[in-house]
Order: sequence, then structure tokens, then C-alpha cells
Amino acid sequence: MNKNRIINVILFFIIFTNLLFGQNMKVTDNINYLLLKEDYSGAIAEIKKCLQTDSLNTTLIFKLGLAYQKSLQFGRAVTSYTKVLHLKPGDTDATSLLGQCYLEFGQINMAYPLFKDLFEKDSNNVKNGLQYAGILVERNKYPEALAVYRTLLSRDSSNGYIYREIGHCYYLMDSLGTAGKYYELSLKRNKLDNIALQQFVNICLKTHRGKRAIDLLSVYVYKYPTDAFYHKLLADSYFEAKIYDYASSSYTKAVFYGDSSAYVYQKLGISQYSYANQLDSIKASQKMKNYTFAIKALQAALSKDSSAITFYFLASANQKIGNYEKSVGLFRKAIELIMPGVLPDIYLRLSESLLNLKEYDKVIDIYETVLKLRPNYSELLYKIGHIYENIYHNKANAAKYYKEYMKCKDIGSESISEKPD
Repeated sequence: MNKNRIINVILFFIIFTNLLFGQNMKVTDNINYLLLKEDYSGAIAEIKKCLQTDSLNTTLIFKLGLAYQKSLQFGRAVTSYTKVLHLKPGDTDATSLLGQCYLEFGQINMAYPLFKDLFEKDSNNVKNGLQYAGILVERNKYPEALAVYRTLLSRDSSNGYIYREIGHCYYLMDSLGTAGKYYELSLKRNKLDNIALQQFVNICLKTHRGKRAIDLLSVYVYKYPTDAFYHKLLADSYFEAKIYDYASSSYTKAVFYGDSSAYVYQKLGISQYSYANQLDSIKASQKMKNYTFAIKALQAALSKDSSAITFYFLASANQKIGNYEKSVGLFRKAIELIMPGVLPDIYLRLSESLLNLKEYDKVIDIYETVLKLRPNYSELLYKIGHIYENIYHNKANAAKYYKEYMKCKDIGSESISEKPD
């Protein structure tokens, strides 16, 4: 009888254990299902309920951290992952995700030792290795980052992203030639990596390999004719090569296919303006059409963003077609926004419009202002003297400025593009 009682107890324990295990499996499946369907608040509530009776379950705590992280509650995720590591030191998944949370906070110094430790323990893990290398780049430790990237490349030589990051590293080290080679290798493995493409094109333009950029981008616009991004890059390449008519055509296509940014409209307007300047004077009618088109494009750019450069070229285009009064206002607006380094050039262009309007007092004021900014522009002294002599017939003032001009010429001074009349 005692034997039967013992057997019954054992059977009861087995049945109870199976039922409990089944319930736990059901709860675990439910949590996984909630995480899978991105119901993070539901998953958090379910996990917290389970932790009330199993507070040291590292699997549940880890999943709680994951749910917090996925719902962008990084502070709470950090608390959960830290608790996992306290209970289960060295857990690689918790360490990696804790490091990612620190990176979300911009806490590079806190993430650094975690990913360094992970990489030293397992250099085959490409994801953690890339995080570690990226942190090294952020800390300006480029040689160390390159060493990590090369290790990862030996594990996976087909990964275009690694080639791109090596290129970025060399770019930051001002080794543009080597950077360009790695960007090109990245593009061979992933032709649709627009980041690598843009960086490669930028390097081509900086290293006077514009033709290489144009040839490559011509292939892209042929294969993807409705992608505004490739038309914009091709336009930029033509622009840098001063092939302004082709640049204008490509910027126009970029607009047509959806890029209506201030940048594209500005470059389109400048391209039209610059192409008009390149045309021979016998093509006066065509030049006027280009200047007029430039004005429309630049106005569109200004409707999206106020830029000193846009105001400058808009003023210049209006000046070219004889809208001197309008150009004065636009030049003044450019002056309000422009950086001090090129301010004198803006003033001088403004003075051209004022000369055509015969507002000589204002022209003299501008020349005086430029001389304060750049005293070596001695030709302006001559021009002021010329106005006093020939417009105001004030020989005394004219003589004063001519004398200053000759004094500067004797010393040696900077000359400007416009010669004295």
C-alpha cells in the first residue's frame, strides 16, 4: 500500500511538472509571438508578469531588454541588459545589445570596451566587428580601425559594406587615391550602394578625374533613367568640369524625375547663367534666353531656401539682361547673407548696376567700403578719382584720389579684374 502511494505521488509530480512545463512553453511562445508581431507593450506586460514569480530568469530579462530597445526605451533596455550580465557574465548577445544602446545615447566611450571585448573574443562576428571598427573611427583611431576592417575582410571578402568603410577610413586620413580604390571595389560588389557611389564621384572630382565620374554615371543614368539621384550626380560632375550646357540638361532631368530641392534649382540656375557667359557675343538672343531661364530656376531655389549664393547669381543674371534696379536689391540681399571673405566682390558687382543707373554717389560709397575691407584694391582709388573728374568735375577731389592711387602703385598693390576706365 505504501508502494502504491509512492507511485501515485510520483505520477502526480510528473503530471504536474508536464502541465507546468506546458504552461511555461505556452507563455514563452506567446512572448515570442508578441515580439515577432512588434507588439512591444504587450510583450513587456507579459514578461513583467512572468518575472513576478521568476525574477532571476535571464532569458526573460533579456527579452524585456529587447522589447524596451525595440520600442526605443533605451534607458530601460540598458537596465535589463546590465542585469543579465550581472547574473550571466560574458553573455555575448546582452553585451552587444547593451553596446548598441549606449551608441544610441552617443555614449561611445561606454560602448567602446564592450565591442572591443566582443571582437577580441570572437573576430569572426562581422556585425560586432563593424560596430567596434566604427567606434574606432569615431575616436579618430584610423589605423586601428583599418586593422579591424582588414580582419573582417579576411572573413568575408564579398562584403561590399566593409570595402566602403575602409574607403571612408582612408578618406578621413586624406588618402583620396586609396579611398577611391576601395569605394570602387565596394561598388563592384554592390552597384546600388549610393553612398559609395557619391563618395567615389566626389573623390574623382577632387582628384581631377571628372571624366571617370562622368563615364560611370552615364552608365547609371542609362540603366536607371528615372532616378533623379543619378542625374544629379552626373550634373554635378559636368558642372565641376565646366560643361555647363550638359550640367543644365542633367539638372533639368533631376527636377523632372522628382528632385525639386533648393540645391538642384540653384545649380540649374548657375549652370544656365555660366553657359550663357560661355556663349559667343554673336549669340545674343540665346544668351538672353539662358539668363532668363537662370532667373526662373534661381527664383525657384529661393522659394525653398534663402542663400547668399543664389541671391548673388540671381542679381548677376538680372544685371545681364538690364534689370539694374532689381539687381541692386538682390545684391544687397546677398551682402546681408554673404560670408565676409567674398563680400568685396559682391559690392563690386553691385557697383556695376549702380553705375548703369548713374547713381555715382552710391558707387563711390561702395568703393570706399571695399577699400576698407581690402585696402590693396588700389584701382578703386583711380575709379573714384575718375568719377570726381569726369562726372562731378571736382578736380580737387579727383587729384586727391589720383595721388593716393599713384602712391599705392609705387608701393605695389593688389589689382582687381576691372581696369580703370
